[in-house]
Amino acid sequence: MPGTWNPSDKLNITLSGGDLVASGGTATGGVRSTFAATTGKWYWEFTVNAWGNNGSTGVGVGNVNAIFTNATPLNVAVVYKTGAVWVNNVNSGISLGASVDGGLICVALDLGAGRIWFRRGAAGSWNASSGTTNDPATGVGGINVSAIFGPTLATFAFVYSVIGTAVQVTANFGGSAFAGTPSSGYGSGLGSGTTAPNSWSAIDKTSNVALTGGNLIGTATGSPQGGARAVYGQSTGKYYWEVTCNVITGLAGGNCTAVGATIAGFGLTQPPGLTSIPGIVSLTKAGLVHTSAGDAAGVAFGTITNGTLVCIAYDVGANQVWFRLGAAGNWNANAANNPATGVGGVSPPGMGAGVAVFPTMWTQATSDQITGNFGVAAFTGSAPAGFTSGFSGDPPVVPTFRNPIAYVVS
Repeated sequence: MPGTWNPSDKLNITLSGGDLVASGGTATGGVRSTFAATTGKWYWEFTVNAWGNNGSTGVGVGNVNAIFTNATPLNVAVVYKTGAVWVNNVNSGISLGASVDGGLICVALDLGAGRIWFRRGAAGSWNASSGTTNDPATGVGGINVSAIFGPTLATFAFVYSVIGTAVQVTANFGGSAFAGTPSSGYGSGLGSGTTAPNSWSAIDKTSNVALTGGNLIGTATGSPQGGARAVYGQSTGKYYWEVTCNVITGLAGGNCTAVGATIAGFGLTQPPGLTSIPGIVSLTKAGLVHTSAGDAAGVAFGTITNGTLVCIAYDVGANQVWFRLGAAGNWNANAANNPATGVGGVSPPGMGAGVAVFPTMWTQATSDQITGNFGVAAFTGSAPAGFTSGFSGDPPVVPTFRNPIAYVVS
């Protein structure tokens, strides 16, 4: 469910409206949200009903070390009443222009890239750039917040209020309709149960794989074995996704360039068509489906060529996986196989049935390139009956007493 302001993590703030309305008191204070994230792309909105009489009132995000009583707040990225955006107590040089009571502030946060965008109003310019130059969907023009947010520092929505009873901020973390439209590829809201779009992980990859296109395109920049795992995995459920093998060179007999899935921590430098280590299932350039038990019997697609679309259906609970080439190809190379009825799936050892699996790609030669589609864009094929159309994430609440926060200084 979408988050709220946290009644257990606030100072000199009164909450109302289902803990979504934060009102400042007569002394410096603030509040954080009940939900924090360490990865993913998120969109939410603040309505500042009243900014108060102090230009230092601010709303934005903060990490677990942000202090409500610090008049020069560190560990936050906030928009002040003046419109100036400050990060870790340093002026970013960006201003949205002076704010007025009742104004809307939209936030787009890409934790994988360590970038944040603010805009004033539902159709305003991101980070004050006129036109469409700055755009969270393309990653252009984001403010660098990687020093204070990321995989080891959870990010919370944040409000900071300094001596101002008139300060009041209403958060919308996805519990009601947004005034604006979330950027393409961003989760619509902030909270447990918010579906977060998946992508290749900027952290869980080898150094010789470069990510572009919203971290959906992986390109080999060098040639030892390399790869990338998706940001989010799933330990139960049935999922469908697609990958396009834009360039698939396939040296070493076609055993080293592949698409498929792995468990967390599986070595991405392991040749996906040769390894005997449990926790992997791959469809290689050679057209064979490989697990730690060897190549799956009776599954042979023939050599995969550049531009081939690979559709993948994974019943994680039953630990059964199916591949097909093209939108209407045969699942696991046999017309009798069908994910909807559970017929003809491959069961990779060490995966599924409570063990989280992650979409994965492998490259072997420079310029190998694979694009993942986990549901952000329309699929070319159709998901089998009973399978979720896409492989997204439902990040858990971070177990800490500080969450995304609204920060108001008045």
